[in-house]
Amino acid sequence: MVYPHSAAAVFTAQNKSEKALVFQVNSKQKSSLVPQTSLSYQALADYHASQEAEKSKLLAAEVRKYLESKGSPLAVYSEEIVKQPQWQRALAISYVESNFGKHCADNNCSGIGVSPKHPSWRRYPTKLEWFKDMNALLEKPIYKERYTNCKAMMGVYVVPGSPRWLNGCNQVSNDLLAITERVKNTPVAVATVK
Repeated sequence: MVYPHSAAAVFTAQNKSEKALVFQVNSKQKSSLVPQTSLSYQALADYHASQEAEKSKLLAAEVRKYLESKGSPLAVYSEEIVKQPQWQRALAISYVESNFGKHCADNNCSGIGVSPKHPSWRRYPTKLEWFKDMNALLEKPIYKERYTNCKAMMGVYVVPGSPRWLNGCNQVSNDLLAITERVKNTPVAVATVK
């Protein structure tokens, strides 16, 4: 086994006509100081799953705080919201369409179906059901592959759209992406692997 730092030191020393420091590690000898343990693949998988579960709880808590600070009735659904694949974009759209669910007819917080009087208007038993449907819409190839951000959705999702709609959607998207990144980079403590 060659360690990059050691190999670089030898290479540098040889090229400068200096005496190279070379050493050998005897890997056959067991040290009494290092306990010999082996982890199963299942134990490692369990460990990583627990890491992901802790990150998900932390993310849900941060999203809940964010939504509560905005007075949003969607805050109570934060644990379910962060499980959806397009949750940041769906929340950003809900901000510009209904002020995070404060002003929505029939629990439709993003205006799916034009308006309440339009035949394609969608009604939902809860705001969470709307949120899941909104995510399903954003997971469709047209939105997932082609209209992937607030600016691209102008004239498609929101017709005709306005600078105010775009600015609001972008601001909330940026806020939520920053929260996601901050949580991603936060170390979490989980039970040790046995």
